[in-house]
Amino acid sequence: MSTTENYHGSNANRIDEFKVLGEQLYEIYTNTIRNAQQAKDKFQTTLREKGYERVKEKLCSRDNVFCYLALRNQNLSDLQLRLAEEGLSSLGTLENHVLVGIERVLKHFGIPASRTNASGLCKINSYEGSSLLAERSEFLFGPIGKGRSTRIMVTLDSSDIYQHELMQHLLENGMDLARINCAHNTEREWKLIIETLRGAEEQLVRKGRRISGSKCTILMDLAGPKIRTGPMEHKVRPIQISAPKDIYGRPVRFSEGYLDSEANQTEVLLTVDGAPSNFVIAISKTNYGALGSLKIGQKIILKDARDERSHTITVLERTGPTRVRIGIEDTAFLNGGTKLECQIDDADQDDKCSFTVGAIKAQPIEVTVEAGNKLRLYKDTRLGHASGSDSWDDDDDDDAPAAISCTHPEILDHVRVSHRVFIDDGKIEAIVRSTNE
Repeated sequence: MSTTENYHGSNANRIDEFKVLGEQLYEIYTNTIRNAQQAKDKFQTTLREKGYERVKEKLCSRDNVFCYLALRNQNLSDLQLRLAEEGLSSLGTLENHVLVGIERVLKHFGIPASRTNASGLCKINSYEGSSLLAERSEFLFGPIGKGRSTRIMVTLDSSDIYQHELMQHLLENGMDLARINCAHNTEREWKLIIETLRGAEEQLVRKGRRISGSKCTILMDLAGPKIRTGPMEHKVRPIQISAPKDIYGRPVRFSEGYLDSEANQTEVLLTVDGAPSNFVIAISKTNYGALGSLKIGQKIILKDARDERSHTITVLERTGPTRVRIGIEDTAFLNGGTKLECQIDDADQDDKCSFTVGAIKAQPIEVTVEAGNKLRLYKDTRLGHASGSDSWDDDDDDDAPAAISCTHPEILDHVRVSHRVFIDDGKIEAIVRSTNE
């Protein structure tokens, strides 16, 4: 066989392969239309928009979403690679104009739009899709920062409560959106996070470093159903305030918190993963002096609830007449009723002050388990408890094991003897030995 015959044979094979690729893309296209139409028929939409253009815009967006889901439900990996080898779009960036995007690629295979029928599905071209995406992104996320094409979103948690300087730093360095993960904490912490952010904005406005009325967008990321340990028994016990330490156990900086005469309880605030962040010491009684009169750098002495050892509190900032930001340089345990006394010398009698710590917030008990221990899983809303607790109602059981409940107890209906149960992201593994149902 001559060289010319080899060339023509190879070229014919390539043409055949190109044609087959086009037919495969067309099959993907028709499957997308069919499945999208089925979804459209199944999920009927009632629009309350007024005006033809707005209604058409919403209907086209809906149909495009159905088309995108139908497209991505097919195996595209091999087809995308082969399209890329031909120098064509690999279908990787057509989210906002699915049908039009595929039709443009089909034209390279000689398959005109007249051969296709979108069965009444509304099509969006790339310009319309980009415009809608930009408009809705600004509505949802707010405007883009000057000189940028993207937005900066920062996730905040309870460790950021009262951290006004940090909030100001984030705002001045381009934070456009503050995200609050509602899978963690409660409405109380969310409210405090928002108040801290808005307070930081106001402080920047007063300093002339932020335009009045400029608000950082806040996104509340709602939690879906998650399987979590249910509520535990609570007990009032001394709270532990711990300063960060280096590898040698030496404090590296203050543990920061607040003295607050308007707070109802003394408590340690936790991060989303349960680690201590900052704290609030409620002041139930002012014996003499006042929080608002404390000076920055002033020292206050407290007695440790464990051994009466003295610890020094340093006043870092006056945030208001009823609250000051403080720092503690080592680990301390604090009880309700503890006296806080200002450290003074004979020449500073005006700095004399004394406060009484308010009630300690009851904290969930800790349940410790070791290999070989028994643990009961309640299939109802009873509180979890430690071993030997009076909460277990079996009078014949003098050594009742610890127990926990579940936020979705219905899942335990599917648990059987010999099944494995994993707790705390798999850190604890248990095997079901018995069940009472």
